[in-house]
Amino acid sequence: MVIQIPEERLKHIEALAHERGYDNATDYVLALIEADEEADDMIDDPEEDAIDLEADFREAWHAAMTGEGLRPADEVMAEIRARREKQPHGTNAD
Repeated sequence: MVIQIPEERLKHIEALAHERGYDNATDYVLALIEADEEADDMIDDPEEDAIDLEADFREAWHAAMTGEGLRPADEVMAEIRARREKQPHGTNAD
């Protein structure tokens, strides 16, 4: 395959290649393509991610409300309120 690049752009690409440690523009361009392909492989489906986040939130909320593995949220909040009531007025000792 032959790609035609204007002389000015080619000089710029070659300069970038050398700045980044490549021997020539071809190696640099091929590395950019490979990096782009790897980036595409790492991008997940946003809709799938949203579903996963929703499921994770529901699971965590259920655990918090039922006390699975942790104390229930209402118990923790009651403890926080009790501590605040015991503090002298005008202090923030947390």
